Amino acid sequence: MISRTTRAARRTLARRAAILLVLLAGAAAAAVLAVRAVPADEDAVQIYNRGVRLFAEGTPGAAADQFERVAGDAPFGSDVSALARYNLATLQAQEGQMDPLTRARGLLEDVLRQRPMDQDARRNLEIVIGKMKMILQSSATSAEAAQRSLDAPSFAQQAKREPSTGGDSGAGGAAAADPSEY
Repeated sequence: MISRTTRAARRTLARRAAILLVLLAGAAAAAVLAVRAVPADEDAVQIYNRGVRLFAEGTPGAAADQFERVAGDAPFGSDVSALARYNLATLQAQEGQMDPLTRARGLLEDVLRQRPMDQDARRNLEIVIGKMKMILQSSATSAEAAQRSLDAPSFAQQAKREPSTGGDSGAGGAAAADPSEY
């Protein structure tokens, strides 16, 4: 019979092994991307590989700068251009706001123009579009609530003015106040 602590230790070990496996898979993917980037433009490859290293070191902002340089400088259609655009799109999509998601969508569409069979880019494009739809739906719900709020009568509209008796106005009612006098 296995004790509870042994079971818990096995579960903890299994969780740690799973996390390690995911980290190793990510490192392997980064290595594969670095190896696959072997176009003619060696400067772009070096910049791209620097971006991969920066990302692995935990500085995604600096990595994005490198990927953006490559995406702008490398010839469209080159392997390094497609890889840089893919990685830049992935980093921008993580921000979860509409502008970066829009840029990520354009970059992934560029990748698919360069590599129509790239299933990772296609899947990420679907995810980005899904995130954009969620934001738009959320915005629409917020806009509807704001419109209902604007359509509701305000306190000033609800307050009824009662005519005053007397006063200096010639019609016997209260003189209208000039808003510029406040």
